[in-house]
Amino acid sequence: MDYKNARTSIEFKTRALTEHESAQCPAPINVPPPQVLEGDWETTSTLCYLGVVRQMREVTTIEFGLVNGEVVETNRTVVKEYRDRTMNEDELAACPDREDPTVEPPPDTKPKPDPEPVKMPTQTKVPAAPAPKAQVQQLPRTGSSSTTAALLASGLLVAGIGSLAASRRLRRAQR
Repeated sequence: MDYKNARTSIEFKTRALTEHESAQCPAPINVPPPQVLEGDWETTSTLCYLGVVRQMREVTTIEFGLVNGEVVETNRTVVKEYRDRTMNEDELAACPDREDPTVEPPPDTKPKPDPEPVKMPTQTKVPAAPAPKAQVQQLPRTGSSSTTAALLASGLLVAGIGSLAASRRLRRAQR
């Protein structure tokens, strides 16, 4: 048999369900839209000198989804909302007299100057003192030597010689 020239064709037809077929299908499960619960506005502060009331409320959003064929809560978000509103006449009447010296003055709204930048102490390079009676050998040049590397190397030599001298003094003292 020659399979190189074999062809397969598939034909699809779509038709509406009959009443009997439709009755056997499960009822569709509708996922409800997100539910939004808005809390009551609560007064957080009263600013008599501005004639403003600051308020806050919590808004909860609950989202639903299908899990194993059941509608369940899939996400809950709580957000705090803030607003300023103008005081009504009753609230303004309840405010203490604005000319009363016992009333706290409004906060200073002048912009504060930027703080001065922090000044870091500067370091100056001081060459290391030569070690007494020490033989100093020159390090091989690698082509990338610098003053810092030289100072570091001489400092290590001095520290090494100093620790050797201290070690000798300790040994003599112990004898």
